Amino acid sequence: MNTRARSYLHMPTIPREFIAQMVEHLPPQELANSSLNGLVSDLLSKKKVSINEYRSLHRCLAEHLDDEMLGFLPRPVPRGSLNTLSHLLVHSPDLYSALENYNRFYSLFLDAEQTLLDLSQLRSQHCVELRPISGRTTSPMFQQTIMMALVKIPSWLAGQQLPIRSLHFQFDAMPFDREFAYLYGAVPSFGAASTRLQFQAAALAFAVRPSLNADDYSKRFMEHFLYWSDDDDLTRRVYAEISHRLGNNDADVIAIAGILGVSKHTLARHLKARGTSYSTILAKVRRDKALYQLVNSDASIEAIAEQLGYTETGSFSRSFKSWMGISPADYRKIAQQNATKC
Repeated sequence: MNTRARSYLHMPTIPREFIAQMVEHLPPQELANSSLNGLVSDLLSKKKVSINEYRSLHRCLAEHLDDEMLGFLPRPVPRGSLNTLSHLLVHSPDLYSALENYNRFYSLFLDAEQTLLDLSQLRSQHCVELRPISGRTTSPMFQQTIMMALVKIPSWLAGQQLPIRSLHFQFDAMPFDREFAYLYGAVPSFGAASTRLQFQAAALAFAVRPSLNADDYSKRFMEHFLYWSDDDDLTRRVYAEISHRLGNNDADVIAIAGILGVSKHTLARHLKARGTSYSTILAKVRRDKALYQLVNSDASIEAIAEQLGYTETGSFSRSFKSWMGISPADYRKIAQQNATKC
């Protein structure tokens, strides 16, 4: 991937055609709600929308339908189901089992004896295929949603981006699909006989070691699905280990180096070769967790500082201001004022 594509995908915008695909399968009466219809119309009037706008529409539709799958499956998937699934998956013994548990979970919302995925070649060929379900798998939006989940959820569980060998979609290529090809970690092919994904052989051997807990991941799954990270595997592993241990006071560089099987000095050398350092990654983890907690929790500034390993609230506030240019309290206030409501 070239530098231009990578920087573009760090903060992607979404073509309006994806908004149309999100709602085109719904009966007209489902969009009769004036505020919802107005939101859809407003987004369709734009050439591109932001991830926040896209996320807000998804949230509003899920609330209106009480269906996290937005009507794509035969039975509604009630709100909160992804959170339940996330808690189930983090206890899977390995990624193979996690994918099997994912498949079993969504079979609850299908007709009898149906499964969402064909996993018959998972352990031998590392291949996952989307089954035809009452014609709904013909929707490009549905195909891309499921394939994105199959890339991003195992990557979250492994604490690193899993390498993909190939990705195929049944639908024909559309002009705007090129902008999202790299989000999967492999350039898709189109017009295939079936929608399927093949991991590289070693990918599913990674241990289940999520970089975020199940609650944090499920609450902001849209960002985790759509934001691309171009960090390499070592950087992601260090980030994942720090994130996992930060609240337990065992995320110092010596402990992380030991988990990765190297000395402190060797880890520092490898990170320097990648243009980063342990302290830089630690600051990134603290920043990411601080932003999440300030917007999505009622925890006090003092409590958040303690969770992030700061011994003094003032130190946290100074660090936050160096990252964001404003204090944690001001950031929370602005975020609450700008929160999108249905």
